[in-house]
Amino acid sequence: MLSATRKLVWLALLCLVSTSIVHATPLTGQIVDKETGEPVPAATVRIAGTNVGTISEADGRFQLDIGERSSGDLVVHHVAYRPWRMALSRLDAEPTIRLTPVVLPGQDIVVTTSRAVRGQSPVAFDNLTKEEIRQSYQAQDVPMLLTEAPGVYAFSDNGNGIGYSYLSIRGFPQRRVSVLVNGVPLNDPESHEVYWIDLPDLAESIEDAQIQRGVGTTLYGSNSIGGTINLRTSDYSPVRELTATSGFGSYGTRKFSLSGNSGLIDDQYALYGRFSRIVSDGYRDNAWTDLWSYYMSATRFDRAWTNRLIVLGGPEQTHLAYKGIPRQFIEGDTSFSFDGVKPTGDPNVDRRFNPFQWDMETDNFNQPQYQFLTEYRPDTNWLFENTLFYIKGKGYYDQLRGGQDFAEYHLSPFSQIVVSDGTVDTVEVSNADELWRRRWVDNDFWGIVPRMTRKHHNGVLSFGGEFRHHHGNHWGEVQSATPVDTSFTPGQHYYDYEGRKIVASVFAQEVYTPHPKVTLTGAMQFSFKEYRLYNNRFANINGQMVTHTTRYNFVSPRGGVTVRPAPGVTVFGSVSYNEQEPTNDEVFDPQDFYANATDFFRQYDPSTGIGSDPIMKPERLIDYELGGSLERRNSTMMVCLCA
Repeated sequence: MLSATRKLVWLALLCLVSTSIVHATPLTGQIVDKETGEPVPAATVRIAGTNVGTISEADGRFQLDIGERSSGDLVVHHVAYRPWRMALSRLDAEPTIRLTPVVLPGQDIVVTTSRAVRGQSPVAFDNLTKEEIRQSYQAQDVPMLLTEAPGVYAFSDNGNGIGYSYLSIRGFPQRRVSVLVNGVPLNDPESHEVYWIDLPDLAESIEDAQIQRGVGTTLYGSNSIGGTINLRTSDYSPVRELTATSGFGSYGTRKFSLSGNSGLIDDQYALYGRFSRIVSDGYRDNAWTDLWSYYMSATRFDRAWTNRLIVLGGPEQTHLAYKGIPRQFIEGDTSFSFDGVKPTGDPNVDRRFNPFQWDMETDNFNQPQYQFLTEYRPDTNWLFENTLFYIKGKGYYDQLRGGQDFAEYHLSPFSQIVVSDGTVDTVEVSNADELWRRRWVDNDFWGIVPRMTRKHHNGVLSFGGEFRHHHGNHWGEVQSATPVDTSFTPGQHYYDYEGRKIVASVFAQEVYTPHPKVTLTGAMQFSFKEYRLYNNRFANINGQMVTHTTRYNFVSPRGGVTVRPAPGVTVFGSVSYNEQEPTNDEVFDPQDFYANATDFFRQYDPSTGIGSDPIMKPERLIDYELGGSLERRNSTMMVCLCA
């Protein structure tokens, strides 16, 4: 009897110990990249709602003591991958967790219809990583950072890279280069220019940048003639942090920045915010800048969806400095005048001369952007994306002009009594010795860019479209004039008109790999563009009040082949055709009082003021590219011939 009792006790203890051992057994597994199968190190693994967690090793393996838990969720997250979550009860004994790379909205389309891929895309391009950007960035504008790439040249109005900056690729100015930020077109629809000054300190939030030369792979946004710049911002970090930075530099340059990141909230949300201010005296005389910047984002991660809201921008004020040093001044001739203003200073000493010497000649503008980016990935073969954006811009710049004709500003000549050497004369005054004018613009720009990508056997098919609508109201004011008659009212308009730009396009692209060493790329884009000038309220010198509606239809085919004959060696060739419509003021400039409609349109009806069949035609480009690259462990060399 005692022996049987002892056996039961020992059996119970054994079961208890065995149960404890089972429950105390750590959960082990491995984390890998879902697309490549490569191990993912430094991923955070934890039980949802607890502090129980660990980090994956270099081989992607992890070990987590889950104690006696049989319920709850296991959560895995990594800065480069989508958050992963599954109930403990559904896990295998040693699970292999496959993480999907974090594809920020626009990135997959970036790979297929706006971003080039090494060893696959038949174009010449360079990538700048976040680390490379941070090594070079202090406070300068984005164009100054991109000059590290071959074929890119940049300069700024004030001489030290902060304020109004411009770039060119292979000699093409930036108005012929398509610029995208998270897939949102940055080129102004009317002038095609890129006003980097409206996005100061943007480099602080850039994840990476890609510079493409030639027509490139971009199938939406401003038509690319000279190249493409694709910027992708990053605002997600699994680490909760608050950072403040400040810096000082030459020519009175100062910067302050405060940023904060929420980390991953409830394994689903991420918040980020940055606020900055940059001021500089500029290298050139009277070329100061005063820039404010903000960047805010909120991201929600779901199992198949990622939604991201971004607000960025910042008001700016800068002194005008867009004119270079006149040649006469460099040669020592100070007898000339610039727009009625005589320069001062010693040309042999003052190499920083700025023709805009009046303190009130400033540019004042604010252009916030609102981006809503959506990504839906139902499975590994399909990706649906959509970009919604709205850009609101309003501001003005002031100019001082001398010797201005009253007629140009719709001012009335008047008679004035002049006494000279005792002689009294009555003269007619029709010119202003000094005139202060202010030029305004009020823009509304919005659009939608839906895109779909399907992976199939040996290839990827991408297709989508875009619709963009831009409305701009332009007017000029005369603030003061000397001399002027008593009927003058400060702020009266001397030009006033509205413009509307509509862009609609569809595109498709196939990237096909018939052989592991060969990739074929073919793309086609159809686009429609309409510019309408209306409500032109002032006549020009010929009494013309010109309006017009001008339409363009473009077909842009592209094709190329990429061959990888050996590891690290790539050879590519491509042929692309693209067109770009003229800027709005090239079709007709309503701000030019002396513009004659018959010089801009082949057909003009004086009775209606409507012009048609513009003389200025679209630019057309056939781009032939032949190149190759050689990649080694720490370097990449690329050679390209183009015509």
